[in-house]
Amino acid sequence: DGGSSPCAHRVCSGECVDVERDPLHCGECDVACGAGELCDEGACRAAPVEAWRVDHGVGGDPGDARLYDLAVDAVGRLWVVGWGRTARYLTPDAVGAGFVESFDLSGRSRLLHLSPAFEDVGARPLAVVVGADERYYVVGSVTGPFSFDATHRAPSEARSYVAGYEPDGSMRWLQASSMTASEQIDLRGGELFAALRHQDRPFVLDGIRLISDDSSGYDVYTVAMTTEGAVRWGRGALGSRANGLAAAADHVVRAGLETIYTGGGHSTQRHSLEVFDLDGEPLAGYRALTDHGGARGTAVAQGGGAVYVAVLGTDDAGWVIQRYVDRDLEWERELGATISLSDIAVAEAGRVYAAGVVRESVSFDGVTRGAESDGFVVALDATGATRWSWFHPPPAGTLHTNIPEVEVAGPLVYVWVRQDGGAARVIA
Repeated sequence: DGGSSPCAHRVCSGECVDVERDPLHCGECDVACGAGELCDEGACRAAPVEAWRVDHGVGGDPGDARLYDLAVDAVGRLWVVGWGRTARYLTPDAVGAGFVESFDLSGRSRLLHLSPAFEDVGARPLAVVVGADERYYVVGSVTGPFSFDATHRAPSEARSYVAGYEPDGSMRWLQASSMTASEQIDLRGGELFAALRHQDRPFVLDGIRLISDDSSGYDVYTVAMTTEGAVRWGRGALGSRANGLAAAADHVVRAGLETIYTGGGHSTQRHSLEVFDLDGEPLAGYRALTDHGGARGTAVAQGGGAVYVAVLGTDDAGWVIQRYVDRDLEWERELGATISLSDIAVAEAGRVYAAGVVRESVSFDGVTRGAESDGFVVALDATGATRWSWFHPPPAGTLHTNIPEVEVAGPLVYVWVRQDGGAARVIA
């Protein structure tokens, strides 16, 4: 109409375009990317392609093997923990075995550590974290009395354990207790943080009295330990669910669902987000949406000096990802209500990767992709803009698929795809 409007990007051939992401004007006007390439932060790059895959329980009885957690080490290699009962995992008289397995950058198995289970005793690793020295640490469940090796034995009343291992799989130390394990463990410097649940108050672990601010039901405790297995402190009162735990340079942040009793036998839930210093003292900072979240939880991850929180917002917002630097909110990005988000991971460059399942076709970048029950990964840059999105339909003969977890290291993004019955596929 003869007026004007500002262009926040670049004017190319009379059009306002984002040269950071436009494949026809990538980095500069009229610089087009080739077939199969995308424009990522002003440079033409290959779209995500599969490097390798490993199957657990796919193609057979899904109950033969299943996964619980993924992790990456300082070199970028993948680690998985799970449970199996095929010949690969069985020892004489065992009915199954928990396993920790590590793969090299080409997808070849380089370590397989088994915890055999028998009819009445056994151990099941639930989460793993790996140090720069390749020593690794596991939180898991145990039915005692269980002998991990000749010198480490869980007592009969034990329900959970946290353990430290040498790179060759030999156990260095064991901390077993009557607490219940959650699938959360993280490592920062010489400090371990694990999520453990218990109802008794006060509760003493390794001679340390764990602090609880609650008075009913189960507490989920964030327990801080040294990498030699000594308990330093524990803080409870997250209610019955803890879905996020991330250790930053000078603090630890945890997230979950808090039950709010409204009277008359009724209750509701809201997201809970708390932060502690490395001595367990509460700190101010962070802000999470507190809208009703149902049975879903909150994911939290850190990397590149930023902490990301994923929460279920209002019905209109759906899932929201928030980025914090120095505990100050920089931005939040709505991903919509047509997805269910399971996990987020952060690269050292501060980029975030979110994963889950879509309930219908969805657009993260203006182009509609995917279909109902597709698993997805969406990559965002440090400003919250979409870099790329990837979808995984349910395999033939299955009805549903989901991506419970995503990890990133260097050029590889590791995706755990879960199918009907728990069968798992890890795709790099």
